[in-house]
Amino acid sequence: MLEARHVVLTRGGRQILHDVSLEARAGELVALIGPNGAGKSSLLKALAGLWPCAGEVRVLGRSLEALSALERARSVAYVPQRSALRSPFPAAEVVAQGRYARGGARADGPEVRAALARAGATAFAARPFTSLSVGEQQRVLLARALATEARVLLLDEPTAPLDIGQALAAFALLRSLAAEGHTIVAAVHGLDDARRFADRVVLLEDGRVRASGGTRAVITDQTVRPVYGVRIEEDAAMRFELVGGGSESGSESGSESGSESGSESGSESESGSESESESESGSESGSGAGSAGESGSESGSGTPPSTSTSTST
Repeated sequence: MLEARHVVLTRGGRQILHDVSLEARAGELVALIGPNGAGKSSLLKALAGLWPCAGEVRVLGRSLEALSALERARSVAYVPQRSALRSPFPAAEVVAQGRYARGGARADGPEVRAALARAGATAFAARPFTSLSVGEQQRVLLARALATEARVLLLDEPTAPLDIGQALAAFALLRSLAAEGHTIVAAVHGLDDARRFADRVVLLEDGRVRASGGTRAVITDQTVRPVYGVRIEEDAAMRFELVGGGSESGSESGSESGSESGSESGSESESGSESESESESGSESGSGAGSAGESGSESGSGTPPSTSTSTST
């Protein structure tokens, strides 16, 4: 379980988050939504302990500040939008970094192989991380998060660089992890994806929570229109279904992972430099030493939604 109580974040003399509170329970996926600059990436970094904040963040019933670096790395894994890693380590070695908090592991060890397989990254395990496409790197970072065995996963737009097939596979994986009892908080690019795959959503605007609750209750024309400046067309959608178990090569027909009018193209630009290196907290290995990545029903975990996505027509 993850709780944030009255979180206030200031960077460079400017207040970015204003009295933000949220709760994510074990077994559910909570989506952070909102336009560019809303505070989603900043909130995730605060929750991961990468950016110091006022207020309180509690992980599995304990204050984040009270956790040692080792305890934090074993409890919380953070997956950024982009990696700051510039060394040409083989992808498997990058994933092995996630095992530091568990005593370490060989790049060809069973834990690393399992994490690579689950993230759909086995095919490029031996390739230099820096030679991979952005989408392939994202899958390696997700594998690193899985290798930590952390129960709380924080992901910053995990499907943004993925083609539509891999985006569907990623959402299916997140739903599976939630069903296994993980607590998942993810910034989600598409409102349609958030409504389809998340259990609950938190709508941010200008660093404040504008609405939170069940996906169908929050993502409505009444709440979306004033924040995004768009209206919801319920009947104007084309749906994509994941074929089979999800392969490592997805189709790019249509849009990636669903699209929305007024969507966020790429990363946010909060506090003037959301594209800063994710190694703010000492090292890219994350929210504590060895952490991952620089670390659906509305009533809870329920029955996972269909692994499908849609795009406006």
